[in-house]
Amino acid sequence: MFQHILVAIDGSKISDNALKTAIEEARVWKAQIHAIYVVETGLFSSLSDGQYLGDHVQHAREGGKTALNSAKEMADQHGVKIETYVKQGHAGNEILKANQ
Repeated sequence: MFQHILVAIDGSKISDNALKTAIEEARVWKAQIHAIYVVETGLFSSLSDGQYLGDHVQHAREGGKTALNSAKEMADQHGVKIETYVKQGHAGNEILKANQ
């Protein structure tokens, strides 16, 4: 029996499919979905200008919010509870931390 289902969202077709599967399972188990989008800040580590780095991170965060809003709409359409999170750092570490 599942009470919580964690799904990572990145706006790709693969993550859309993972979300669809999570929604199906959440409906069966009456579980809540926790959707996480991680801004992989390591991708920007080679940028030298701090302001430029901040712009890239902010743009990535906005993309994450858009992807999570779409996930929320899809879950709402299926009557599934969902909590969304935008995190920043190493994707694998942040996803594992979200599971704790």
